[in-house]
Amino acid sequence: MDKILTELRSQVLQHVDDNPERAPLGGMGIFHCITEQKLREIPIYAPSVVLVLAGNKHILVNEKEQVVPAGELLLLPSNFSLWMDNQPDQQQAVFLSLAMGFSVQALETFRKLYAAESNSWNNNIVWHSHIPENIALAFTQWFHWCRQHPIDDTIALHRQVEILLLLTKAGLAANLLHAKHPQWKARIAQIINMNLPHAWKIQEICDRLNVSESTLRRHLQDESTSFREILEENRLVAGLSLLQETCWTISRVAQTVGYQSQSRFSERFKQRFGMTPSALKKTRQI
Repeated sequence: MDKILTELRSQVLQHVDDNPERAPLGGMGIFHCITEQKLREIPIYAPSVVLVLAGNKHILVNEKEQVVPAGELLLLPSNFSLWMDNQPDQQQAVFLSLAMGFSVQALETFRKLYAAESNSWNNNIVWHSHIPENIALAFTQWFHWCRQHPIDDTIALHRQVEILLLLTKAGLAANLLHAKHPQWKARIAQIINMNLPHAWKIQEICDRLNVSESTLRRHLQDESTSFREILEENRLVAGLSLLQETCWTISRVAQTVGYQSQSRFSERFKQRFGMTPSALKKTRQI
């Protein structure tokens, strides 16, 4: 097990270089820093699993701090906001993690295939746990695939279902599967993320979801959110991911996620996460 994680850590570090043209990995997200990062109010729309490869991730859940060290999985449910502190390992002077979210389609496919069988598996809520060897191997295989091939939605769907099945059999998926039906903001977020720079209008979303505008607004009001809030949150979260994983300029990141003004992006980013994009970039620079 240690050998698998050591090799994966080395390979991810090789991927996270200072090439200004390197695109994000796709299929998996990378969190990386060499000095401490303190980030607040990160919205989690889709159930997600994070594998810590180096350092420690501190999270605040229900006013209780939990520490996730290297070699452990963090299992995050959807529809809540996360405060986190990424702390580099003192010896290696780096924090490194891989993250994977599960789409609405992957969750629906999993339930359709395994609903009856999964009822007999361990359904206790687990927030973090040492990673089983078969899941470490699955993460490694998917990381290599993402590096070598363009992300195909169908292949990504099946890989997500596979990892959900492995997690469920290990008794680790209850936190990911807790919400039986995707909320409206998760559905909207998935559409927006297909084309973040697009000047989205709520009617376009209604057309894709086959609902009226008044009905959608009522659903979002029930979820204590709005279309504009979902749009901005997703653009900022995407900006956070790009700043973590690439060496792109702040201006390029801002334009990629739909902001015409770098200063506006920086202002909203700091208001949301508690640090500026330039401060975040410095945590990754020697």
